[in-house]
Amino acid sequence: MDAHAKGLVLGFGLVMLSIVIAIVARQFLSGRSGFSRLEKSLELPLNKLNQHFHQQAFLKRLEILGFKSAGADGQFIQGGADLAEFGAASHAKTKKMFSFQFKESGPDKILALVTLRYLDIVVVDTGEAAYRDAVLDFVTGKTDEMASVPTESLMALNSLIGGAAACCVAVALVVSDKVSLWTAIPSLGVTEFAVGLLALFSISRKPAEITGRWKAVVGIVLSMFAISLGLFFIISTRSSPP
Repeated sequence: MDAHAKGLVLGFGLVMLSIVIAIVARQFLSGRSGFSRLEKSLELPLNKLNQHFHQQAFLKRLEILGFKSAGADGQFIQGGADLAEFGAASHAKTKKMFSFQFKESGPDKILALVTLRYLDIVVVDTGEAAYRDAVLDFVTGKTDEMASVPTESLMALNSLIGGAAACCVAVALVVSDKVSLWTAIPSLGVTEFAVGLLALFSISRKPAEITGRWKAVVGIVLSMFAISLGLFFIISTRSSPP
């Protein structure tokens, strides 16, 4: 493997490493468990005479949130793939199931058993648990309006970490005078620059739902600095007399 190939491997290896670090950092900062369906169930004691009223209230609020019948009684699904919204990371698009049923708990009493769980494994909780709780509160009538649950863009955090790594590589390249590894700079810096732009695009489309604008901006600036430093070093090295 020649030096240029090693530079490419180094650059793209750091791209993958920045993604892993961003995921681990986001999970650590959230303080919640990852790799889970985040299932939660509630039991609501109700008067049996009001069962039909509460059932219709559940159905109406589920419809407001965009839940669709799953084909079985009391089961509803929200979310799914939407390529037109790629990168928007809205919690409503993460596929999940809401279910409810009623069972008798006394002569004139019933229990409404409601459950919400994500159908896909949530690797990093970027607000899915908070959104789950907000849905349960709204559908069961605990709150009159659906709470807004923003999420921090994982792409913005990735761009920030990757941009910082690109700067470290660029500085190391200059200090060590390893011009043969220059391909690590564009492969890492350009990738993180593009990721930062994509993060800004997603945030601009849904500013109330997605946060992390400053991280994306800093990641873009760091990536541009790393690319500029690398190019300046390469040009100056090649133009200098042997």
